[in-house]
Amino acid sequence: MKRSLALSLALALAASRGAAAAATDPGLELLATSYLRTLVCEQTRQFSETLAPEGSPEAKEVRSLATAWCEGRLARTRKDLDARYREQARGAFSTFIERYVAAEAAGDAEYLRLMGTAFGLEPAPETYAALQNGLMKRYVSADLQEASLLLGEAETWVRVRGRDASTPPLHIWMQRGSGGGAAAVPARPPSAVERLSSQEPEMPAVSLDDLPETSSLDDYAAERKKRREQIFEESQAAMDRVAAERKAAEEEYASKARGAAEADAEAMKQHAERLAASEEEATKQRERSWSNKIKGVVGTLASTFVGSVTSPISAQLAEKAVETVFK
Repeated sequence: MKRSLALSLALALAASRGAAAAATDPGLELLATSYLRTLVCEQTRQFSETLAPEGSPEAKEVRSLATAWCEGRLARTRKDLDARYREQARGAFSTFIERYVAAEAAGDAEYLRLMGTAFGLEPAPETYAALQNGLMKRYVSADLQEASLLLGEAETWVRVRGRDASTPPLHIWMQRGSGGGAAAVPARPPSAVERLSSQEPEMPAVSLDDLPETSSLDDYAAERKKRREQIFEESQAAMDRVAAERKAAEEEYASKARGAAEADAEAMKQHAERLAASEEEATKQRERSWSNKIKGVVGTLASTFVGSVTSPISAQLAEKAVETVFK
């Protein structure tokens, strides 16, 4: 009991000492946004792992999609922090999280008041849950919406795929209804017919019998030089012709391959559109459900990464969040 009381007092004292400094940091909004985004990404990753049976092809596709989405958000977060704090970015981010979590764990009313004032939240939050929800609504609503959309669509895709094996891959499912970009074109296989050696003219033999009887050594040298120049020009022309023909053949092949790939992709998108049409309302409900789940977990802050309040909780949270962004 005494130890628990001492811990609470220590956390409250540590949070209070940094409260005023944290509230006046001009980068406060960026720090809060960055931290909330790491929490949203962490929950998106964790929830995505529950959508399909572990080890299944569907689980791999869902995990890849969620990971790519999170990496994009976290890369932007690190870029913003580096631009604002430069070489102090990691330290500033870690310090903010430690103070915030320590204050929340200790129930520091003064820190809560200062944060509410610094962020201009109206009405002033009376609890840390209210503060957290207010900050989520203001700074990461777009991230929450995208994460919920991703999870809702992925869950629908897994369910439809379980009923219909012809369901297109998840990345095609997510692109349905959108215009496709240029499809990847496989490399054209080499052809023996295009070898330059088969296109080059044979070098004519040079014989003294071809020269006039009255020719001198100088005449012979000049004639040989002339013939060599002629042969070179003919060879160069043949090489240029082969190169032009090859380029034209490659362009024709690429055009046909691109057209076929785009047609296949468009057909898969249309198939996905038809399958998704009957799931539209269910998908929207799943998106709302995932949004509420993410908000519920992120709103509890201290239990997001650690199950219970222990002495090193703020350090653990800070370390994990910082590593997520600066790995």
